[in-house]
Amino acid sequence: TPEVLAMTPQERIVVASSDAIWRVGVRPVLKLVLAGGRSIRATGQHRIYPGAGWSVLTDLKVGDQGPVA
Repeated sequence: TPEVLAMTPQERIVVASSDAIWRVGVRPVLKLVLAGGRSIRATGQHRIYPGAGWSVLTDLKVGDQGPVA
């Protein structure tokens, strides 16, 4: 089982073991660049938590903002 990053109900990022993986075929990979310079590479349907609830990557728009830490 691969290790992944997950979020607890308290919105903390933790390392977890994936309970299931499956093939989804070949899909385009997008790159989301955060204001601080970090980036996330994922498929368009990957779930993202920008701070106002869960969304999929393709629903985000340039300039969307999450919470400020």
